[in-house]
Amino acid sequence: MLLKLISVDHLPDGGVQLPNRLGPFLWYFIRQGKWQFLFMALVFAIGQALDTSPYLFIGIILDSLNEIQDKGQIWTVLFWPLFWFVLLALILQPMCARYGQYLMANVRPVFTNLMRRQLAIHMHRHSYKYFQDDFAGRLASKVVETPSAIMTVIQEVLTSIGFAIVSLIFAMVLFSMTYWMFLVATIVWAFLYIVLMIIYVPKVHARSVESYDQSSIVRGRFVDTLTNILTVKLFARRKYEDAYLLKSLEKTADAGQRLMHTFNSMWIWLEVVSIGFIGSTFFIAIYGWQTGGISAGDVAMVLPLCIRLMTISWWMSNVLGMVFENLGQVQEGMETLTKAHTVTDKEDAAAIKVEAGTIEFKHVNFSYMKGHDEA
Repeated sequence: MLLKLISVDHLPDGGVQLPNRLGPFLWYFIRQGKWQFLFMALVFAIGQALDTSPYLFIGIILDSLNEIQDKGQIWTVLFWPLFWFVLLALILQPMCARYGQYLMANVRPVFTNLMRRQLAIHMHRHSYKYFQDDFAGRLASKVVETPSAIMTVIQEVLTSIGFAIVSLIFAMVLFSMTYWMFLVATIVWAFLYIVLMIIYVPKVHARSVESYDQSSIVRGRFVDTLTNILTVKLFARRKYEDAYLLKSLEKTADAGQRLMHTFNSMWIWLEVVSIGFIGSTFFIAIYGWQTGGISAGDVAMVLPLCIRLMTISWWMSNVLGMVFENLGQVQEGMETLTKAHTVTDKEDAAAIKVEAGTIEFKHVNFSYMKGHDEA
């Protein structure tokens, strides 16, 4: 495996002390497995770079087909390009991808439950009033679901976002080697894409926090209703319980609509930018071939790569939306779980030493009526 895994029972030095800000809160857990995550990031990055290499070989092979005079020499001419294509794209790339997923399959379940245990330890140190002031179901969901959201963010950064970054860098390198106008068009497109993300990602994050908070309230109310089902059956009216749940569900639906409308607005502008990028690259490709600046092989390499970048950009808008939805869930969970402990020991408090324990009843009596035997 080449990677030493941590176990569920791992605790950080100094015990569990949770920060109350999002960045430090995430780093508090990530640092406990930083070497595992760094190693996985390296494996995924290699696989992602190799995944983009076929476009380079397509250009090389097509140019060789156009230039060769004797078709009988085709296999001699293409031997080394095909050799490296098979080795890098068809053998090493799948191996890196599968090995990275193998590592993730070993790390994610352990690390998720490691975080759940540490959150539970921190929650147990709260006072009785803390639990009385909130829904039991809501608190339980924070311990169970917040670590899953953290791991989803980590996994998407290592895989999807890492894939997009490596693909963009590789594409820009190929464009710079092919024709400078492709590089300029890609830089302009990437700049506009980043501007859109800067504008819309904070909005998505805020809407996600609001949406998850409403969903959490619904879950808490419903779980508490089931927890106290005997009281509900004996005293509550069915219409009252339905109205109690319906009010929360309507607020949750409204929050979900606001979140989806924010996504829709972002996708509209993303489509405008993508149309401009694809149209300009097709024009540049035709112009470059007409003036002799690029070969037919270069055109065959560049145009599919541009379409791939556009497809990745659409995919990344969904991935980034999902990442910030999960960050909203993490933040909402963090705000609930990291409240200050109100009942704590003094700084100089000594550890309680219990050598033996006994329970004694002295001068205790009880009877229902005078004159009857006392118990």
